[in-house]
Amino acid sequence: MKSFNPTSPSGSRSNIVPFQPAVRASSRNVPQTSRWTRFWEALCNLLLPSSQPVITEKRGSDGSYYQVYDPTTQTSKTFGSELETRIWLDQRFYDNSKNL
Repeated sequence: MKSFNPTSPSGSRSNIVPFQPAVRASSRNVPQTSRWTRFWEALCNLLLPSSQPVITEKRGSDGSYYQVYDPTTQTSKTFGSELETRIWLDQRFYDNSKNL
């Protein structure tokens, strides 16, 4: 399973911020944090979950497709191409900005 990282074709404009998967550094390069800091971050992550959609590229017998989970609506959607996924993300962003 590979995470989806959109890159805009040259000359195109989009409101989508490319997804940057979390990179785990080795424990040697990570500064030590206190137990209280780690506890506080874990508590905040538990109580304030992310509203960002999770996009996963999957490979099937017919080729690759994109599965999207939207934590805001708690729904999953499947798209056959990167373009369809980008359109959905743009519409989601636009719909959310209208409600502010």
